[in-house]
Amino acid sequence: MFVEMFVALSKSGHSATANRTTNMFVEMFVANRTTNILNVAYHHS
Repeated sequence: MFVEMFVALSKSGHSATANRTTNMFVEMFVANRTTNILNVAYHHS
């Protein structure tokens, strides 16, 4: 799903908007991954 959105954004001429949106998704993804890792580490300790 995200890949199609990135492709659509990059094909549209709004590169600044695409970059901001991409950064937002990347930050959300990293935050989710970090939270999952911390939760797993916490529950296994």
